[in-house]
Amino acid sequence: MVYAFVKDHTIKLLSLSRTMLGQYRTSFFAKNHSVGLLKNGAIENIDLVASAIKEALTQAQPAPMAEKDIFLILPQEAFTFARYSIPGDISDAAVLSFVKDKLRSEQAVDVDTLLHDFIVTKTDEGCVVLFYGMDKTLYANFDDAFRLLGLTVKNVIPETLAYFKLFNKTLNGQKQEKVMFVDYDEDSFGFVYDATGLLQDDRITLKDDIVESLKKEIEDLQKKHTLTLNRIILSGPKSKDTRQDFFTKDVGVWTNPLEKIIQNFYGDYVKLLLPTQGAQFSLLQFAVNLGGYIFESEKDKFQPLTPNRKVNITSNGSERRKTSLPFTKRDTAIFLLSFILSFGIIIGLANFKNIPGISQSFKPIPTIEPTKTQKPTTVPTSSIERSEIKVKILNGTGIKGKANELATILKEKEYSEVLTGNAESFDIKNTEIQVKESKKDAVILIKKDLGGIVEIKKTSSLDEDEAADAIVILGLDLVSPTPTKSE
Repeated sequence: MVYAFVKDHTIKLLSLSRTMLGQYRTSFFAKNHSVGLLKNGAIENIDLVASAIKEALTQAQPAPMAEKDIFLILPQEAFTFARYSIPGDISDAAVLSFVKDKLRSEQAVDVDTLLHDFIVTKTDEGCVVLFYGMDKTLYANFDDAFRLLGLTVKNVIPETLAYFKLFNKTLNGQKQEKVMFVDYDEDSFGFVYDATGLLQDDRITLKDDIVESLKKEIEDLQKKHTLTLNRIILSGPKSKDTRQDFFTKDVGVWTNPLEKIIQNFYGDYVKLLLPTQGAQFSLLQFAVNLGGYIFESEKDKFQPLTPNRKVNITSNGSERRKTSLPFTKRDTAIFLLSFILSFGIIIGLANFKNIPGISQSFKPIPTIEPTKTQKPTTVPTSSIERSEIKVKILNGTGIKGKANELATILKEKEYSEVLTGNAESFDIKNTEIQVKESKKDAVILIKKDLGGIVEIKKTSSLDEDEAADAIVILGLDLVSPTPTKSE
């Protein structure tokens, strides 16, 4: 997959090619063009954009990009944005109707003219809907530019969702904190978020003196919007040389470097990226592409290119969508043909014994009565999929690498997310699993997938506010501990 970010004068491409061991070879390219590629999120010249993309694909380091599938990330200006609070008991079918009526009356926007999707997040007060729409003609121009090169756009998301994916795990919805994501580069800018997502879609343009510029913007947010910032997430290539404590003191708002957040919360993703040979790769330079990669890896259900989908709001605040797949005429014909053939075979077998010269040569097989009747073993089944489960494995054995060993197994099973860490102590005797009540069937899947390594006998409940759906705390009862060094 190629994660392509195209902005006014900028193009950034990150290609990830999966290896047989499940890791990714990376190729990347970034360039600021002297001529404009986009204006207000729209393509001005399709051929020019196609040429810029072709250059990026062929000049990428350390090797040209050969992948044909594109995950397209576009500037926020390319989208119509709306944010609404809705009652928590509103029906799924009523959400889109509510949004359509609001947009039509408040922004004079006809949703049916847009490629659109929305994200619903449950809060203590109800639900928050974030709507993103993209003009169909505007998208068609992007699609044409990529098709000229034989590429296929698989999904498209706004940059603000890619940025949000990089730090949303650090946000606490109960504290209702407000944060500004700041990209500190040649053209610095920021966006304001809360725990549910983007608060306002205005791009905050920051001047060369970023400290003074931020002070002014923070003051304006307080005066104009009565909005008090709790934190700044500092990203961008220039943030690497900025001291957190000095920046916090100068700006007056607590500042977290994005680089540390990625290391602490998304280290498992970064570890999958194989080191590049003979080329310098900077996560901060390609942060928006990395956000797109994590967004797509965690299967976030945002698909503006797939219309007529239904949304279901889950109790844990996330959202699930179901896509209706069309049953084509070809599918129907194949089904009917298979049914007729199967029916014919059954009838033929039923009449087989009546064929002259054949039925006499067969003797009935005597029925052997069983001496003992055994009841079939009932295997518990799970009501949820692995792709819906976030797991954290904590090492309480003192044996280095055990958490990563089991995490590798679960990742191969395609769980939504698998993180690792150390338990509070290294002398835990029995392996335990803690699970949320809303995801209690996760125990069935995890026990099954780890059955050859550890027997999990103890199960306890997990707070619904935890980021993980299930936490496995490894004890000394592992079946086959191999390393001997302590962590």
